[in-house]
Amino acid sequence: MQLVQTLGREMSHSDYTSTSKTAHLNAGDALATGSPISTSQSATDNHSTQPARMEGMRHLSPKEPGTAPSGHPPVSQTCRIKHMEDKQSRFESIVNLFTTRLHAAHKTTPMLYGISGVLHNFCKHNLEEFKKQHVNKNKEFDRSALAKHNDIRIAYDDTGTAMQALYPSTFVAMVSQYDFLVSQCIREICTLKPEILNNSEKQLKYSEILSFEDFDEVKQWCLEETIEQVMRKNHEGQIEWIEKQLSCKLRPEDPVWKSFIESTQRRHLYVHTGGAVSDSYLKICRGHGIDFPPEVTQGVFLAIDQHYLTNTFTTLLIMGTLLSQVLWRKFAPDELELADKQINLFSYRLIDYNDYDSAIWLLKFAKNDIKKYSTENYRLSMLFNLAQAYKWKGENELCYKTIENLDPTALPSRFSLAYYSLTDDYANAKKAATAVIKAEELAKEDLCEWPIFKDFRQQNEFTELMQELFDEEWTPPTQDGLRTPFERMLSKWGVSKVGIEIAMPEIKSEKQSENTSPDTDLSDPS
Repeated sequence: MQLVQTLGREMSHSDYTSTSKTAHLNAGDALATGSPISTSQSATDNHSTQPARMEGMRHLSPKEPGTAPSGHPPVSQTCRIKHMEDKQSRFESIVNLFTTRLHAAHKTTPMLYGISGVLHNFCKHNLEEFKKQHVNKNKEFDRSALAKHNDIRIAYDDTGTAMQALYPSTFVAMVSQYDFLVSQCIREICTLKPEILNNSEKQLKYSEILSFEDFDEVKQWCLEETIEQVMRKNHEGQIEWIEKQLSCKLRPEDPVWKSFIESTQRRHLYVHTGGAVSDSYLKICRGHGIDFPPEVTQGVFLAIDQHYLTNTFTTLLIMGTLLSQVLWRKFAPDELELADKQINLFSYRLIDYNDYDSAIWLLKFAKNDIKKYSTENYRLSMLFNLAQAYKWKGENELCYKTIENLDPTALPSRFSLAYYSLTDDYANAKKAATAVIKAEELAKEDLCEWPIFKDFRQQNEFTELMQELFDEEWTPPTQDGLRTPFERMLSKWGVSKVGIEIAMPEIKSEKQSENTSPDTDLSDPS
């Protein structure tokens, strides 16, 4: 269920920038407050007068008591409010920058690989046509066309090389995004717990001390040195350091922890050996109980394909979310609602992209490890998102088990509708949908687009509902509808079918990729 979703259905990083004071009206906020929502409304400025339908909606920007009616605080409070906004923007920006970049890399790489494949095949076709025109029956090459041939051949080689490098490059970039998140988290820990720097053993010469303008620069130098010192540790050592500073456990259970160790060690291989297995890689992985097939020996090249990239994405998402959420909730307990919203919003995005495994891992963390929620409605939102992720993955028993202890008659009407939809009680789902629509708690578009109503939309009860409430004929979609925001965007532009069909080339192993040229070698005959 999209229990947190922006009005335009699309999410951009600008929604979370540190300077933004915009109140974003979305389905999740409406479900959390019980306020009516409308897809025709847009978010308004923090100091603007809210439309009647938005009354009661809570702003996400921090506010201080005693703020003047104009929205400008008294001078005495300005610094304190600025500090609150800075703290909020730091945590929120750190988390959302990590998740959005990680997700973007994961979802766009297959598309880029497919486009590269199209270009590669196009260059191959041009090379073969060139061969027909400039190579005679005796396989003699027309030297007058050598320059043209070289251009075509370089384009063919470059696109092939780009295809081979795309998945490994994305993999390294994804681990780098996690590393950046860790460095930012360490910075926040040291900033909010400055006593950590008291243990710094760094020494400064008298001449070095004189180079600083003031003592604040000395403290900043100590901070940067501490961050660099921790980041030079291996990934396990970084987690150990943070666990010690926060007095908490950050290591997830297997298989996530083993997957994390293997992924970070494989990243070292691609950075330092081009992907060739090293003795260090084998020792560290085996030391964590990771088994390898007999053919994985020192010197063998390990491939990175879409399946492995997806597994790495899920692993890094869990590790990064666990780390950032623990830090966020520990040092900014007044921002629980923002922390809850981040998990719920991103988990919905994963469900919307059909990435049910990642959504399940993220929401299981929310269900099992988060001990305190900002509101009961956010807890229910994450619970129903977890249930629907199980259902769309085909694990119906786990879906029902997730919500079996809930009494639909005691739930807010929005969650009752979700309960009946997931449990295939379509008669009651129709009644609940009628109630929430008449109460203006949900809009027609929400019923027609939210994934949680996917099966409900296939039923006669939904067709009757659309006729009775909106006097519209409803034809159940023959397929799963427009599955991604990208497809919905094309639909809004009036593009029903992409003009070029992308053939996904197979990822070749190191040995297979050595000979990627057409049958006839048109290299320089000299």
